[in-house]
Amino acid sequence: MKKTISRTVRDTLDEKFLVRADGDEVQNIKFIITHDRPNTASKVQICIFAFDRAQINVDATTIIENSAPNTNAWLEIRVITRGSAVVNAAPNLKIRHSAVKAGHALTTKHVSDDELFYLMSRGLPREAAEKLVIDAFIEPFLNAKNVLK
Repeated sequence: MKKTISRTVRDTLDEKFLVRADGDEVQNIKFIITHDRPNTASKVQICIFAFDRAQINVDATTIIENSAPNTNAWLEIRVITRGSAVVNAAPNLKIRHSAVKAGHALTTKHVSDDELFYLMSRGLPREAAEKLVIDAFIEPFLNAKNVLK
């Protein structure tokens, strides 16, 4: 099943999304953020975490139409995996006007056994070590209203 999340920016948009999957779960999610008016701003952050054998495919696109000069847009994706999970994620910008500020970023992190071993050798139980690494990476998203699972 493919989910599509679409937003049209009328003034200011500041949203965080948390996408989670584990086991053999497969998710396909498309994000479309459209600026079609002048002087709009958006900051969209997507955090993805996948464990075990999960697979998540995310296509996120910010579109700035020709009718939207002086737009300021930011699109960020953070990915954290554990086990043999696979995440395919792409932040995209489609800019149709030259008088805009826009950017995107993609950050990835795989929680390795070596990293957990190091923390466990300092006295942390495995579950606490894993939680510490994951929470540090996704901390800004822990209170996200938009949780997709």
